[in-house]
Amino acid sequence: MKPLPLLLSLTALVCSCSRPADPPVAVETTTAGQTTASAAASRERALVRFVNADPHRVALDLWFEKEKVFSSVAFRDVTPYREVPASRQMFSIRTSGQMQELATNSEGLTDGRRYTFVAIMKPDGGTTLRATEDDLSANATGRPKLRLIHAAPNAGELTLIPTNRAKDPLFDDIDFQSTTSFKELGPSLTAFHLYRDDKKEEPALNLTQLNLQPDRFYTLVITGAKGSLESIRIEDQLSGPAAP
Repeated sequence: MKPLPLLLSLTALVCSCSRPADPPVAVETTTAGQTTASAAASRERALVRFVNADPHRVALDLWFEKEKVFSSVAFRDVTPYREVPASRQMFSIRTSGQMQELATNSEGLTDGRRYTFVAIMKPDGGTTLRATEDDLSANATGRPKLRLIHAAPNAGELTLIPTNRAKDPLFDDIDFQSTTSFKELGPSLTAFHLYRDDKKEEPALNLTQLNLQPDRFYTLVITGAKGSLESIRIEDQLSGPAAP
């Protein structure tokens, strides 16, 4: 009878390790005044959405291997989430209605996770495709969270500074094509100045109308061409457990 405690211990360990890291949740996303809802992914599936942040591409299609996931996505548009198999496959973007690939990205997707794919204009005028995982983990404080995606060619490194903290950046030296982690915001952080590192004397973009709400996740995709910058604002909110 002595092996019994060891057997129980091993059983508990196996059960603990097999549980998903994050429980499945439904999410509501708001961008450009439009709200869409998406349930959690089904078993062995992941959720992806697509942002066209390339000012030179009027309409783009996102493909998952031989399947067209999104079609005719205009500049500044953000699609709802859509399920795809949770595996490593090739994503590509193409001019709407065309078969020639503008850019590809071999991305490994994890079961039940969410991802944002972004079409980004390169300094040479081409287009690249970047992906980032959307870590929409609820926090105990209920404060809003913010992250930046740098999609502005020829802008150099970017720094985001709260308007009431001139010497205390929220994000510092953000490289082109990179994505910051979500950062929890204090109650006084409601407006920001975005600076280019090569032009620190004045803000390249003033972000003063963000209307940040508790328990929300905000993604600002910084894009633009010919020296001027703009932001694509994405707001995500957990809306409760999804159906199994």
